[in-house]
Parts: sequence; structure tokens; C-alpha cells
Amino acid sequence: RSKLQFLYFIGAEGWMMLLCPCLGARGKTPPSGIVDYEGVMRKRGPTKWHRYLKRYFQLKERYLVYYRSEEEAVEGCALGWIDLCGVQVTDNNDIPNGIYLMGRFLDHDYCLQAPNQNSKRVWCSLLLKAITHHTTPENLETLTKTITNVPSPSPSRTLVTGYLFKKGKHIGFKGSYYQLQGTHLLYSKSQCMHPFKVLNLRGAAAHVGDKDPASFVITGPCLPRKYFFVSRSEKDSSMWVRVINRG
Repeated sequence: RSKLQFLYFIGAEGWMMLLCPCLGARGKTPPSGIVDYEGVMRKRGPTKWHRYLKRYFQLKERYLVYYRSEEEAVEGCALGWIDLCGVQVTDNNDIPNGIYLMGRFLDHDYCLQAPNQNSKRVWCSLLLKAITHHTTPENLETLTKTITNVPSPSPSRTLVTGYLFKKGKHIGFKGSYYQLQGTHLLYSKSQCMHPFKVLNLRGAAAHVGDKDPASFVITGPCLPRKYFFVSRSEKDSSMWVRVINRG
């Protein structure tokens, strides 16, 4: 497959690591707080096409912070963290000892794998305790304010939906769930979550990418820049282009 299809599967984080492995060493400064529990689990990327990677986790009050290794946890260089306010914890039956985290305020659903059944029970128990303690009306109200400016999905006006990878402004692709409603393209981290951004496609035009038939480009007078997407297949790409141009 082409290089674009390769990017589709490894995601933005993997692509950045390939370009510059030293970037990961800097990391992000994790939220402060007391470490209630820590240990190794495997974490999958945002879509089912990503593979599981070993990560070191720390449960810090309302946040589940993950690092590339225990050494980076000591240094305070996190890969990211999950705000547990309003999150649901369920079994992930796709893999042994799987844990599934989902919630409307998460950037995407999280699939984790504990090293054994006993470790899974401990993690689930502590995660549920943290979620119960920190899911307060005040915290939920604060999180809700971050998405009040995005229109709610309207199934009757939805023309086409599906997962796409969008190229960032500078570099890297990121997968999201997209819904085309009239002249608005809404996208969320997963199908079950509320959209967090919207693109105005009024007067926009789309065409299939020159290098990869599974990609397409959108330009328009109401868009701040040219948007580049990669779909699952050439058929999906043609469908998106056809529906967008029809509007």
C-alpha cells in the first residue's frame, strides 16, 4: 500500500515517533496529585486497526496517566492522561483481561489490557472508586461547557458517516468519527460521543487525492485551509467526494 495508507494505520503518534524518536523523551507534564496505584498495562490506539503497546500507568486522583516506561514516569514525562470524570468502565471481551473506558468527554474510547486477571480486578476496582468520587455535578458542568458550542447530531439530516483520518495542520494524521449534516461536517472521537468540532462546507468542493485513491481533499471559502483525509478504501473515498460535491 501507499505511504498514506501506512500513516492511516500507525496514526499521528507513531508517525511522529518515526520522524523524531527523541520527541517522546520530552513528553508532557502530567497532572499533579498523589499516586493511588501504578503498574504496567497494554494500551491500544484510538481505532481497532492500531496495535496494543506496553505502557506504564499511574492513577492520580481523577486522572489515569500513561507513560512509555516506568523511567519516564519517574522523570514526569507522560504520553497522555485520561480524565475519569463521567467515564464508564466495562470489560473488553476482545482480548484476555481487557478493560474498556468510554465517556462523552474523552478524546476517544480507550482499550486496555491488564497483565493478568488479578491485576484487572484491582485496576477496575480502583478506577470505579476514582470515577465515583470525582464524577460530581461541578466537574460535569465544567466539562460540558467545553462542547456547548458544537451542534448536536441530527440523524434526519445526516448524509454520510464513518471513520476518517485527517491530516493535522502541520504533520500527522488523527482518526475521528465524521458526520456530514447538510453543509456541516461534524467530528467526534468515537461514534458514541458528542461531536467536538465542526467544519463549514458551504461552497466547498472535494476531489480524490492524486497519490492515493483512498484519500480525498476538501477546499472551500468557509474553511481556514485545505483539509486532507484518508478513508478506509477507494470506494469510501469516492462516496465522500460524491456526497460533499452534491451539497
